[in-house]
Amino acid sequence: MPERGATRFEELIAAHAGPSHGSPIAGYFADPYRFFEWARAEAPVLHIPEVDWWAFARFHDIRSIFRDPETFSSANVRQPVTPLCQEAREIYESAGVRLEPALADEEPGDHRRHRRIFGKGLAAHRIERLEPKIRAIVSREIDRFADDGRADLLAQLLQPAASRMTFHLLGGDDDAFDLADWPGGMRRVEIWGDVTQAAQVSLVEMIVRLWSFSGRLVETSIENPGDDYLGDAVRMRRADPSLFTVNYLHNIAFLLQTAGADNQSQSLAHGIHAMLAERVPWQRLCADPGLIPNAVEEILRLGTPLLAFPRLATRDAEVGGRKIPAGARMLLLLASGNRDETVFPDGGTLDIDRHNARDHLSFGHGAHFCLGAPLARLEMRIILEELARRLPGIRLAGNGPPEIFRTFTFRGLKHLTVEWG
Repeated sequence: MPERGATRFEELIAAHAGPSHGSPIAGYFADPYRFFEWARAEAPVLHIPEVDWWAFARFHDIRSIFRDPETFSSANVRQPVTPLCQEAREIYESAGVRLEPALADEEPGDHRRHRRIFGKGLAAHRIERLEPKIRAIVSREIDRFADDGRADLLAQLLQPAASRMTFHLLGGDDDAFDLADWPGGMRRVEIWGDVTQAAQVSLVEMIVRLWSFSGRLVETSIENPGDDYLGDAVRMRRADPSLFTVNYLHNIAFLLQTAGADNQSQSLAHGIHAMLAERVPWQRLCADPGLIPNAVEEILRLGTPLLAFPRLATRDAEVGGRKIPAGARMLLLLASGNRDETVFPDGGTLDIDRHNARDHLSFGHGAHFCLGAPLARLEMRIILEELARRLPGIRLAGNGPPEIFRTFTFRGLKHLTVEWG
């Protein structure tokens, strides 16, 4: 049986794949990686007729889908599985939220055009100039608890640092930053998780809050464009208004608040927990910071909290030897592909020396490769460098397994409590 809190979607998957195939899907929430291992070996392309979704478990199949955005569209990336209830729709409509396809879920032609425009400010050579600012942010967050001997690294460092950096990227003034009011870095109510009416209302209320906040940032940038990501975009639009609309820019700001903070902070939380559990990898990083860049890639590979990512087949196709019909709704099991033993030997273990760790799928692949990857990598590297330099003696507090925040597609830690001294 699925764990308490599973939705009808998970129950149907368990009913389909569990008893009939002898798979470990019944314990999916407790350990989805066992199901992924079974799927790679026994059902790498799995159709779930009860909900009419297709799941893809192997690295090369997932990568081939990413490489063909014309056939496998991203149009359903932000679409909920269950239509919004009446109360949620009314909240959504009355707030004036005007979401439109923007980068993550655009058709290929629009995506290519907008990617050229909005990718400039996130290019690696532009991001490098942010290193002093990021290091200052990380150092300041560590200062707040460095003398305490105990901290929840997720709540006190990883999430606030990622949120503050996004706030800065979008032109926010440091003096105006308040984590209590900042919507980034929150463990969001997943569309794929609990789809009760109460959860839908909670989700929509969060979307409204995000939308309003990003709108204020856009308005401020239009009035007085600064030397930041939104400021650069505003200047481009002033020079050529046909490039994009103000509402499109609003959508970009909205996406930046939600797209990376959770994934980055949770990847690091998973990775740091794994290193501290084994001790030796963390000790090696502290002794040789030169190992950190590759450790970041291995953490992204092993610890991605984004278990699955949707796609939509635009025409009949074939993947992994199976016919995929036009209109098929698809789930790319990223966390499974990242552990595919044919690509990553002993893929379920942390190996900070892994030679091909950077080949992971956590940032996607091909045309939709994550624009924020250079920023995420830089932030993760700096956080590990500063932690290793200032608190090399950290250790996990307690001996029990970590508390996990679970939905079908997202798996995060609730806390990462450490001690030192």
